[in-house]
Amino acid sequence: LAADRFSTAGEFAKSLADPSFRYGVQGAVVEAVGGRWKTLALAATGSAFALALVAGWALTRQGETAVVSRYAVGLPDGHDPAAIFGSNVAISPDGSQMVYAGPAADGKGPSQLWLRRRDQLGPTAVPGTLDGISPAFSPDGQSLAFVTQNPAYVKVVSLGGAPPITVTDVDVGGGAVAWSPDGNLYYDGNQGVHRVAATGGESTVFVPVDTAKQEIGQAWEDALPNGKGIIFTVGHAPATDLSKYDIVAADTKTGEKTTLVRGVFGRYAASGDLVYVTADGTLLAAPFDQDALKLTGPPVALTQGVAIATFGAASLSVADDGTL
Repeated sequence: LAADRFSTAGEFAKSLADPSFRYGVQGAVVEAVGGRWKTLALAATGSAFALALVAGWALTRQGETAVVSRYAVGLPDGHDPAAIFGSNVAISPDGSQMVYAGPAADGKGPSQLWLRRRDQLGPTAVPGTLDGISPAFSPDGQSLAFVTQNPAYVKVVSLGGAPPITVTDVDVGGGAVAWSPDGNLYYDGNQGVHRVAATGGESTVFVPVDTAKQEIGQAWEDALPNGKGIIFTVGHAPATDLSKYDIVAADTKTGEKTTLVRGVFGRYAASGDLVYVTADGTLLAAPFDQDALKLTGPPVALTQGVAIATFGAASLSVADDGTL
């Protein structure tokens, strides 16, 4: 507006040279909040699904100071990702967008994916994702991989508006799908963790279920950003005893797997931590070497009360900027 403009070029130049300059009350508020925005992390807690911003949760090592800030962000009535089977929250790599599974926009299906941008007040339905669950962002944040339940497919859809493509229908279990920088999608089925190119093609068993070790299934895959491995959950009999579940890492070249820790759900954080949930709903972070595929230090508890569903499902996602 004309009333908001500097009256002379000299006034404008003076403001540029003055680090303490604030233009009105709004300018002061933007500085106070915006200056911290890039360090904030987004956390989901509770069965009623709320979001909270958490800054610096990983800064707990010696010589560093943890800074935490939380606030709730409500979703529309009836939008509860925890009420739908799957791992139903995904954060874009840059932390600017969240996708979650909610009700079908037209009421004609059990679920649909919804996109919530951090600079918007409400979500929008993602076209072509009817019956979709367990979304995962592509490494560039421009597309989504997801699973449909009936029929069971792995699909990919561009957030630019192009129609979705069916990547595979081979032994799709519905637990989750992970999009690796190596160009492959990793998803779970009855036979184990499968691998298929994100553009489509032959699906192969990447890590088979080891029945000799009483494994009953594998799920909740997450791809490491270096492309060298994936993280997933291995369930052991009996299925109802979540305390016997493990977080496992597997080498994408050899398929060799390494058991990391007891837990039901894990995600890698760019801070160099494995963030995982235990059977009692505790959220922990432990230093993790993604090149060596091993933990390098003891865990630190972040919070409690994380909702856990069937087969250890949790609606948890971590972005490259620390958004949780």
